Amino acid sequence: MTQWVENPEGGRDRGPVALLRAWGEVLVRPRRLFRSAVAPADQAPGLAFAATVVTVILIPFTEERAGVSETVQTLAYAGAPCVFAALPSPAVRLVAAAYGALLLVVGTSEVHGLSLPAAAALSAVPSALVFGYAFRGFASFSAVTGLTWADLAALV
Repeated sequence: MTQWVENPEGGRDRGPVALLRAWGEVLVRPRRLFRSAVAPADQAPGLAFAATVVTVILIPFTEERAGVSETVQTLAYAGAPCVFAALPSPAVRLVAAAYGALLLVVGTSEVHGLSLPAAAALSAVPSALVFGYAFRGFASFSAVTGLTWADLAALV
């Protein structure tokens, strides 16, 4: 599914300035970034397992999917707004987590050639784990709205 590439070609520029530029671009022009900055073998090893799981989930749904390294980058770039999740404000954390989940849907759509509804369905579980639990989006939702899981279950 993936291989080591000594000098990857394509993708975003390297260095601290380029990293800041990519961070800003994913926040304001995500489709452009996902089309131009995601390239094979340009990945952080720590995200490889999660990206492999997501890529395997995609196998039955699209033949034109990208590889694991592109999925790693999509997950990483989608997490860009979560730098604000460290602020002690449930409202800010909720917006950051929701925007991160939205970026994961857009990135999955662009990188793997899926429609937005298909990408949303296939990104739901990873989004819940990453943005709902890890970045405390669900807890922030409860803090902001006053609703609990029991309240939501009662609506169904």
